[in-house]
Amino acid sequence: MPAPLLAAPTLLRAPPPRLLAKTCPDTHDPAIVSAMLAWHSDRPPPRLHHTVTEDESGARLTRVGGSRFAPLGTKSQAEHAVRRGDLLVNGLAVEKSRRVQQGDVLQLQPPAAARPSEKRLHARARFVEHLRSQGLRVLHEDEAVAVVFKPPGIHTKAGSNAKFAALEDALTAELSPPPRDAPDALPLPLALHRLDVPVSGLCLVAKTRSAAVELGRQFAAREVAKVYHALLVGRPPIDQACGGRLEIRAPLQGQPAASTLEVLSVTPHAQWGHLSWVRMSPLTGRTHQLRLHAAGLGCPIVGDDLYWGHAAAARRSRGGAEALPPVRASGGLFLQSCGVAFAHPDPQRGLVQPACDSEARLRQRDSAMNRKLLISAISNLSTAYNLVIINVSHVTIAYQYCGGADACSAQVEAASTAVLVGAILGQLTFGYIGDCVGRSAALRLTMALSLFGATISAAAVPLGGDSSSVLTFLALSRFVLGVGVGGVYPLSATIATESSSNAERGRNASLVFSMQGVANLAAPLVSWALLAVFGVPATGSGGADPGLAWRLALALGALPGLLLVPCMGEGRGGQGGGARHTADERMSAPIAALRAEAGRPAGPSSTLLSTLRQRKYWSKLLGTAGGWFLFDITFYGNSLFQPTVLSSVFHAAAGDAPPLQGDLAHNLCAQMAVVAAIGLPGYYVSVWLMDRVGRRRIQLQGFACMAAAFAALGLAYDSLESAGAGGRVAMLLLYGLTFFFSNFGPNSTTFILPSETFPPEVRTTLNGFSAAMGKLGATLGSSAFKPMKDGISAAWGPAAGLRWTMLACAAVSLAGFALTYGFVEDRRGIAMEGAATAREEDNNGGASAAPIEGGLGAAFLTVPANATAEARVRREAA
Repeated sequence: MPAPLLAAPTLLRAPPPRLLAKTCPDTHDPAIVSAMLAWHSDRPPPRLHHTVTEDESGARLTRVGGSRFAPLGTKSQAEHAVRRGDLLVNGLAVEKSRRVQQGDVLQLQPPAAARPSEKRLHARARFVEHLRSQGLRVLHEDEAVAVVFKPPGIHTKAGSNAKFAALEDALTAELSPPPRDAPDALPLPLALHRLDVPVSGLCLVAKTRSAAVELGRQFAAREVAKVYHALLVGRPPIDQACGGRLEIRAPLQGQPAASTLEVLSVTPHAQWGHLSWVRMSPLTGRTHQLRLHAAGLGCPIVGDDLYWGHAAAARRSRGGAEALPPVRASGGLFLQSCGVAFAHPDPQRGLVQPACDSEARLRQRDSAMNRKLLISAISNLSTAYNLVIINVSHVTIAYQYCGGADACSAQVEAASTAVLVGAILGQLTFGYIGDCVGRSAALRLTMALSLFGATISAAAVPLGGDSSSVLTFLALSRFVLGVGVGGVYPLSATIATESSSNAERGRNASLVFSMQGVANLAAPLVSWALLAVFGVPATGSGGADPGLAWRLALALGALPGLLLVPCMGEGRGGQGGGARHTADERMSAPIAALRAEAGRPAGPSSTLLSTLRQRKYWSKLLGTAGGWFLFDITFYGNSLFQPTVLSSVFHAAAGDAPPLQGDLAHNLCAQMAVVAAIGLPGYYVSVWLMDRVGRRRIQLQGFACMAAAFAALGLAYDSLESAGAGGRVAMLLLYGLTFFFSNFGPNSTTFILPSETFPPEVRTTLNGFSAAMGKLGATLGSSAFKPMKDGISAAWGPAAGLRWTMLACAAVSLAGFALTYGFVEDRRGIAMEGAATAREEDNNGGASAAPIEGGLGAAFLTVPANATAEARVRREAA
């Protein structure tokens, strides 16, 4: 059973220090006493020496001793050593005001740690056992430094106020002593920074004086990075479009103070409206800095009675903001130091970055999410390359085996269309499989099919005596490839969106999809390079020519899948097991117990039939599937039959020579590369604006601009064609703009919208259905535009055929604009998990919960609304 991201027992308030003696057990473990005694020895530490240099001559003894002897470290410590007689000059005790001269020999005898009494040892042993039950543990230790988890409710530094109830008093039982012959060994472990009594988390401890001096310097220079997790009341005022992070700069105690805040999760709450689980980092070190900065936002930390009124005043000062209810939490202060990063005093050890469980899991999640985004991106690269490369390869194959492109046009079209038919089947089947067995497992299967299909395509041979039957072989192998390629669409989109936070979901998904633009450019360039190396097969040469250029071009479609093999050996991802994992496995025991007591389901659960029975999903499905269908009619009508359109744009001379070499007017690879290069920036404009402008607006402007570009091409075609070279350049730019606004428009948004619109249990199924409708539109466009152009050209001339084809694309784009305006919902910055029921949460009592953003659908953060039930559950957990 996986542990919760924020385990409730680690956040409970421990008894106040004055009550610890009563709460500690009556007996103790003798091993604890033995461990503490290991720090105490009757043998004094070795004497230290230093000879005064010329630069130090005339300086006070205390200044030189404090800077030169690591066991002292400060001027005040040097003064104490002089008074005790431990710091000598030339073997003699002197006054602390003594000024040293060049050549003086300073001697320091560090004091040995005083052995505590038997009674105090036993009391500390009982105290250590109590702290261990509260979560005290060592996360990192070496001979110089250690990082210890401090439970809440105890002081960090030992002193008169804390008596023995301090973290430092327990460290001798948890840490091994440094070697006694170490010249700078500390007599007792030293906590290098303080955590407030109610705060739990990581504390940095020094075991040697040199480590204490070096780490003290790092703290003073703000070189130590600290990460805290906190539970805030309300929603911090963060602009999700700017990354979901906030830098707070508000002076405290008359000095500059700065902190950063990142929202990890937001969950509704009956009394406080919302609770936000956040990650905070102090950039400066002021007293109660994070608590004051959170309160200054009007979002106090749960349990922070000290600054609750400060937060209420901050809300009132906003004017019209929701008032903060006068409600307190009984579970302690929900603030925990979860991570620290520092340079080890020994430079060879490098950076040390220990983290508690919740932060470690977040770091592991971030690493896993980045890996999944990489897998999705490369999968999309493979998909687009395999779809585009056939546009060049079938021309080469037709000339080699058929003697010309027109000699076997039916077989060429079958090979081009087979991959689309396979893609439709793959999108429908693997979308459902992804919801059943998990996204990652299904994606591995699709990539295996893509590998197999690409490899077999490269080995295509004629079937029987008819040389043109090689295209029939190619159609069969491309169909298998299409099944794998089609499955990548819904799976990679869903993985990309589920692996991102709300603030970055659009950007990351757009970045993953932009790899298709890279592939669109790479495919003609790779083919161009291979044809330059191996040459174009002779017309009608058939099997006598190996055709290495087109075979290698098709085989390279398997390369991205091979590169992913080492990265895809992970366990199930996404909604494994049909997305039916129980929420009790993903929540802490107290929260699960409260849910069971309340009799409420752990979370929304949907099936395909139950989802389709809800009428609110009909319009959403129409928006995602219909928009994709209409867009792909125009997009694939341009891309799959691009040579026909570009031959008109470039006025390529007719003839039997393969249009794969020569100048731009006759080189198909060059023409495809130019168009892909014009459209490529559109992908990255989408990446930049997807979370700023929103999906719906980008799709609307994309359809509108596509319609304008297609209409301009259709209406001005005769004028542009007769305008000479300038008109042809304008024609090429207009044609390229149709691809630019496709990519900065519906080509990117149709990929993202289905993966964030539907419930997680049926997300890839309905995503696959939407993608299949897109490929159905692609099949319609690729099969309808060429006959339409040829028919109109036969009736009214070649120019009329291309002109009316462009006007038809403009009409389809306008239909896509209307469909988007009426049925597409913009989900920018809105949580994915439970999106369908987020507004139907029961806010009248009980426990309110919402899934965590950033792909953390497996974890919940819940605070019970009922204080009595909360206290009871916490007592049971403790």
